[in-house]
Amino acid sequence: MEGPPENDVCSVCHDNFNLPCQANCSHWFCGGCIMRVWQHGATLQPCKCPICRRSITLIIPSEASSGYQNDPEVGEVLGNVERYNRQFGGGHRSLVQVKIDMYMIIPILFAIKGFTIFTAEVGSGIYRSSKNSSPCFQGSHDFCS
Repeated sequence: MEGPPENDVCSVCHDNFNLPCQANCSHWFCGGCIMRVWQHGATLQPCKCPICRRSITLIIPSEASSGYQNDPEVGEVLGNVERYNRQFGGGHRSLVQVKIDMYMIIPILFAIKGFTIFTAEVGSGIYRSSKNSSPCFQGSHDFCS
C-alpha cells in the first residue's frame, strides 16, 4: 500500500501524518487521531469518516508504520487499530477474543444504563443511581421506593 498523498495533512489534527492510516473510504488520518474520533463517540459502533461521513469498517496502517512497532505509543495505536478492525471489519473472532471484548464492554453497558458495581463493608451488589430514585439492592429492602 502507498502512503498518504504528498503535501497532505490529517483532517483531524491538521498536522503532518503521524502513523498514517487509510480508512475503507480511502481517506487518510493519523492512527491516533482516527482512534480518538472513534473513542469520542459510541465505541460499540464504527466511527464515521470526518470527511465523507461514511461508516469506517476497516483502518489500514501504512507500510511505513510497521517499522515503528517497537515504540510503545505506536504499538498501542496499532493494537487499537487491530482491535477496531476485528470488531467492525467482519472477520472471525475467537472465543477467547469474545470473552476479552465482553470484559471491556460490560463496564461500558453499566455506565450507559446508570449502574455502578461497588464493594461495600457489608458485601457487594449492584447499585442504581439516578436523579429520581433512591438506592436499592435488588428491591428487597424497606428503604426501596
